[in-house]
Amino acid sequence: MKKLCLVALVGVFVSIGFAESLDERKAQLERQIQELEEQNAKEAQIKELEEKLNKLQQTTAKQSQQTNKSTQNLQTQQAQRLQTPQIQPDSKIERDGAFLAIGLNMTEINTLASNSLFLDGLKIPSAIFFGGRLGYQIFSDITPALGMRVYLDGYTGKAKNENNSEIKASYYLVSGNFDLLLEANLPNTNFYFGIFVGLGYGIYSYKETNVYFNKSLLAKGLVGNMGAALTFGGKHRLEFSYKIPPVTEHDGEFSYKSSSLVGITYQRTF
Repeated sequence: MKKLCLVALVGVFVSIGFAESLDERKAQLERQIQELEEQNAKEAQIKELEEKLNKLQQTTAKQSQQTNKSTQNLQTQQAQRLQTPQIQPDSKIERDGAFLAIGLNMTEINTLASNSLFLDGLKIPSAIFFGGRLGYQIFSDITPALGMRVYLDGYTGKAKNENNSEIKASYYLVSGNFDLLLEANLPNTNFYFGIFVGLGYGIYSYKETNVYFNKSLLAKGLVGNMGAALTFGGKHRLEFSYKIPPVTEHDGEFSYKSSSLVGITYQRTF
């Protein structure tokens, strides 16, 4: 009986010890699982942070490239601004001011002496007038395309008969003028294309000499001006003009006939 009790008691202790061993093993496994889960969670967090870091580095690199490119473009633009004169399109101030011009005009002149003994005359297919002008021009504050100018101009020349060198001629034209100007600005430039029309009052003198006679013509009256112009740089102007003198035909002491003057002029505004 005692032996049975002892055996039973030993069995109970063994069972208790085995159960405690299982509990410890279970707790150990649970701790290992928890540690692995925590480690995996940390690794996942680290991987996620590394991916965020890579993305941030790539974004920073792109932004840095864009910034460098923008800086280079800005430096290039600044260098171009320093090298290239600044354009102020449609600026009326640039075209206002006093001006000085030089040019030449051409016309055809035919004359015939009225003396019946000497019917020889002068023929100049391309009589050249050299000269210039001095004046002032201004453009509207409200409509910069519209302007006006007042000026004095003078042209003179000499010629010989193409068939008879003994017949010589000299001539000049002086006039005071008022012109209306209309100009269109070419976009984003300081170039203007325009037309002009005006009137003036002038004096025209023509003198013809040969061994037989000395004849002269002096005419006063209205002068007509018209033409087209190209202004560049605001201050430089090239004109193609058509000028009507006070007289184109005369039949007095000798017969005189000419056409209007066609010319080209360079004008500098100050």
